[in-house]
Amino acid sequence: LLDEGKPGAPKRPSLKHFVLLTAWWDACWKDGDPPVFNLPSRAWALGHFAASVADEGLNDHSRNYLQSRWQELWHGSILVSDRGQDRLIVGLRDRVLPLSAKAKAAQYEAKLASWQELMERGATCGNHPAELAAAERMLRWAQGRGYDVTLMLYPMMPVTVTAKARRQVQEPFEASMKALAERLGVRFVDATFDHNVGDADFQPDFDHLTPAGHRKFSEWLLEHRLGFLLDGAAATSDAASPEARGRGAGRRGPTAQGAGRPGAAGGAGEGGAP
Repeated sequence: LLDEGKPGAPKRPSLKHFVLLTAWWDACWKDGDPPVFNLPSRAWALGHFAASVADEGLNDHSRNYLQSRWQELWHGSILVSDRGQDRLIVGLRDRVLPLSAKAKAAQYEAKLASWQELMERGATCGNHPAELAAAERMLRWAQGRGYDVTLMLYPMMPVTVTAKARRQVQEPFEASMKALAERLGVRFVDATFDHNVGDADFQPDFDHLTPAGHRKFSEWLLEHRLGFLLDGAAATSDAASPEARGRGAGRRGPTAQGAGRPGAAGGAGEGGAP
């Protein structure tokens, strides 16, 4: 997506649509927290890595680029891909001394409770002005390039959202994103709770959809919310301005792809994240 080569020349001039896919944790920040160092793995090319090292030396931020490329090189090796995940140890232990159904259920409930607590803590850091400003910069950048712009909220695994989290975390975030979309005149698609996927469509991390879940969600999105990606029409939402609708009318092409959350999603079914 970055301009490279001739000044002002798009790297991929065929792109017509830009979908910024995000969720509540993208707006979470506490003053004094260190930078999020896992973004270079998704956003950087070799030139960005070299420039960072030349300016600041090798640090956690730039080292993440090397780590991600190393994992891509050895993606077929469980010894490499499992580093820091502990899935291999758990899998081997379960094969030798498998847990009972009761123990697995207790393990699941403990993990679920921990995830629900994490989401509820989002009330202490959500809608940080710096993060909201970052989302606005990305949307304005896409508008400035003439893309048909959509701001979309990613679905939550239903069982993970408590009443407290919905009231204190999800609803305030949804409101702030809708207000941002309306102010900028871009399309707003809120799939936080309005979707066709259930608990069984999510991976054990409670966060990402399974491959089958992605297909199911993608088909639903293209039928109900993102059909304009197929037919070229700039479908409207409550937040789409006449100018935004006019810009996208009649266009057909791939969706802008980007670097993680908040980031540009490659159309329906890319998934996030996070």
